[in-house]
Amino acid sequence: MFFSKKTIEQRLRDTEAKRKNVPNAKAMEELAAQYLDEVNGGWWRAYARWRRSF
Repeated sequence: MFFSKKTIEQRLRDTEAKRKNVPNAKAMEELAAQYLDEVNGGWWRAYARWRRSF
């Protein structure tokens, strides 16, 4: 697929903006855990709690 230079720069800017919007990896993990919890039930929450205990 072909992207013009402008498109690539725009995509890079969007990526940077998204990265700055995420305060830290912990919050991102929480969001992922919430989403996966909705998708496939409560086992993921238990796993996330176990994972955080380290």
